[in-house]
Amino acid sequence: MNQENLLVEPRFDGNSLKLAYNRLFILRHWRDVQQTFGLTNREIQVGILICKGNSNQKIAKDLGIRLSTTKEYIKRIRTKLNVHSKTQLAVKMILVTDIFTKEA
Repeated sequence: MNQENLLVEPRFDGNSLKLAYNRLFILRHWRDVQQTFGLTNREIQVGILICKGNSNQKIAKDLGIRLSTTKEYIKRIRTKLNVHSKTQLAVKMILVTDIFTKEA
């Protein structure tokens, strides 16, 4: 799969993003996302919570980690996915999940 061909800036309204998150959360293809971008298990957890629309503070609380640690995970994920915002991060994870779902 060619990562450069993935869209990184489509526009999602709140309902579309929530529906897409639900698909990402219940699909077993998150491992494909993990392997494609070299994400750790914790980075996948943080990414899923971002897709859900959680704030950095809520992610930190839910995972029992410091806010600064949460921000560092987000920074690493954005670097690995080559995106510049949390929205782009969520969209790219969802798009990759869709690609693997269609290939299965």
